[in-house]
Amino acid sequence: MVEFLPLGNWLIDPANELKFVMKDNSMAPTIIPGEILIVDKSTVNFKSVLILIHHGKMMARKVRRLEEGGYELVPDNPVFPIIKTEKIIVIGQVVATGKRA
Repeated sequence: MVEFLPLGNWLIDPANELKFVMKDNSMAPTIIPGEILIVDKSTVNFKSVLILIHHGKMMARKVRRLEEGGYELVPDNPVFPIIKTEKIIVIGQVVATGKRA
């Protein structure tokens, strides 16, 4: 789960940059709770971590497109399940992470 973080722009075109804070350990060890995620909403690379909405819940996940249609939402932490779904709303791609000072 992630939470929107309203801060100034850091890395990319301000019109396309969003910031979130990681709230759970579903993407650990790659992204740990409390880390700030810089997201480019103009870019979507399915080989990267994406911020997406699935059934009303915003989350960070790797996404695999399935040959038969639909997607798998893949956490890095094996404690969390892989979710198979037909529909997601992609917010953007995580392009950088950082820690709060």
